[in-house]
Amino acid sequence: MSVSAAVVMVGTFLPWVRSGARDRSSYLLLDLVDRLGFAGGSLPSAAIRVWPVVPLMLVGAPFAAWMQRHRLASGLGVTAALYAGGLALVVRVAPVPSLAGVDVVVVGGVALLCSSLVQLRAGALR
Repeated sequence: MSVSAAVVMVGTFLPWVRSGARDRSSYLLLDLVDRLGFAGGSLPSAAIRVWPVVPLMLVGAPFAAWMQRHRLASGLGVTAALYAGGLALVVRVAPVPSLAGVDVVVVGGVALLCSSLVQLRAGALR
């Protein structure tokens, strides 16, 4: 879980798209989308504003696993994996060329989702 969370974390800081002559990470990309008003309704706008919480979830999930809090670790891990991986997949299929960060987050997100489900199972076995 620690390795997959670290992979997702690194992927969020890697370049996701090229905008003009500048590469943009997920944080710069979502800031731009929010500032330009492309988010539209309240749900997409709220999802963009909550994006900076993802690193906290990515740190909290392995920490909770180390503390034997399997359900909490699983909940944080699944939430972070689905949120980050889902957003990365949306960018991946968008009509803009995606860069390495998107693929890193997708792969790390799948691994984090799997390890989070293992944590849930480990908690059930206790």
